[in-house]
Amino acid sequence: MKKTTWTRRACFMNKNDDKIVHCEGCDEAYNICCTVPHRPTIPRRNCYCTFYMIEVLGIPSPWQSRQHGASQHGE
Repeated sequence: MKKTTWTRRACFMNKNDDKIVHCEGCDEAYNICCTVPHRPTIPRRNCYCTFYMIEVLGIPSPWQSRQHGASQHGE
């Protein structure tokens, strides 16, 4: 059987195949070194990519939260 090399959408790397996580929502594959926030290990529970959490679940990104907090404080 031919081994398929996958390229991850988030980082476009095709190495460290033992450090890959799959988003439970969109089923895209990501190298853990490229996840935001960075994950040092593969999570044991369900994992969702930032894109899925923002676009589908409506969870604000860390950047949106910081901008919102700064605007409330007059920064």
